[in-house]
Amino acid sequence: MKTINTFNRIYKVTHLLNRKDEYSILDKLNDEIQSEVSKFVDSIIIGELDDLTSIVIMNEYDFDKFNKLSNRTGIKYIIYDLTESVILSELNFESEIQNNIIIPFLEKNLTSDIILDKINIKGVDSLTKIEKRILEMV
Repeated sequence: MKTINTFNRIYKVTHLLNRKDEYSILDKLNDEIQSEVSKFVDSIIIGELDDLTSIVIMNEYDFDKFNKLSNRTGIKYIIYDLTESVILSELNFESEIQNNIIIPFLEKNLTSDIILDKINIKGVDSLTKIEKRILEMV
């Protein structure tokens, strides 16, 4: 259930195939689909958690395109929306993911309304430095 709304969402994407098998499937597809997949992957922000799991930032349009490409290629994934848990500071990530994916996501997507929603859910003591800085700018 999405109770905190943002334009962009952050997802945990678990690959159901290893990368070698994914690339093997992609190699067998026509050049047009390969190009479409490549352009899409280049257009979104992705961070690797491990060999089978990625963190991906997508808006609704990207998410729809991701699902369509998954269906066209036959490569399936399990996708879980982490946006609310990230905003509520309920998850810990290694520093590379935190610095390159999570912090930029929060800086670009947090609004004072979202921060006020967080305060209503978790209290004022739950605010991070980023959230305090955003509220000070208002």
